Amino acid sequence: MPEITETLLLQSNSSFRSEEKVQPTILPILLRFALKEAVKKKMGKRIQRMVYDEFEERIESEIWAEVEALHEQYDGDIDYDGPEDKGEINGINQGEKVFNIINKRNKRHLLRFHMNRVDNGRSIDFHWHKKDDNFEWHHGQIKITRKNQFPEHWGED
Repeated sequence: MPEITETLLLQSNSSFRSEEKVQPTILPILLRFALKEAVKKKMGKRIQRMVYDEFEERIESEIWAEVEALHEQYDGDIDYDGPEDKGEINGINQGEKVFNIINKRNKRHLLRFHMNRVDNGRSIDFHWHKKDDNFEWHHGQIKITRKNQFPEHWGED
């Protein structure tokens, strides 16, 4: 990743002199950006207009704290897979999955972040599951509700 490192160093006027010091700083930023994009893809532009600001205010910091803790626990050796699915409507998984955080070494899931339409399509329930409890509990359980129904399919423009 030297190209990204060099670009960010030039833009930031940073005093970092070695890539070893920069990589641990840059990788969480890139991961956070990728996860934000995964949420936006799942929502699609219509749902983004309806709830993305509230998502950022109420949910993003909580899920990001979970991801950061895993990043530290696994020494940055984590990755993710997003909501993309070529075989689905709009190229987006139409189930709950938004993204999974994965252990790079053994490819096992560490965290699963989900969105689900509830209340006859008038609310979206955001929650996540953790490896620590064998993915049984719904953590977060944060609901965003609107008067009007949300679009029927994830990823709609």
